[in-house]
Amino acid sequence: MPTLEDRLERLEELIKLVIERLENIENFLVKIDKKYIETYRIASSLVFTFSIPVSRAIEVALKILEITRPFKPLDEISMSIIQSLSVKDRMNISELTRSVRRIRGTASRRIIINRIKKLERMGLVKVVRKKSRTWVELNV
Repeated sequence: MPTLEDRLERLEELIKLVIERLENIENFLVKIDKKYIETYRIASSLVFTFSIPVSRAIEVALKILEITRPFKPLDEISMSIIQSLSVKDRMNISELTRSVRRIRGTASRRIIINRIKKLERMGLVKVVRKKSRTWVELNV
């Protein structure tokens, strides 16, 4: 069984590792140009909401911005739907409503369905129906 001193040394090593990683993130953020602020905003939201790695969140954020650029401005609910579908490729309405609720704090199934129809008309998402199942996915 490790002694208290061993455990404290291990804890100190872990804290040093966390500090080193935070410094790396800080150095990266300092280098970010203002044009990447929106990418950072979306990526940080994805990290905290979906607990995905930062590198994956930045990748997804860039994808979201690329998809939505021609359709600016999108409302908050539509952006939440796109964010959810960017993290998970395909979702049913219930999953999507829960995901948007995680992002925004509130979401109704009826509103989500209406936004999906709007996004489908815009060509951003497609609705796939197989037998009694309905899935929504990004149209990219």
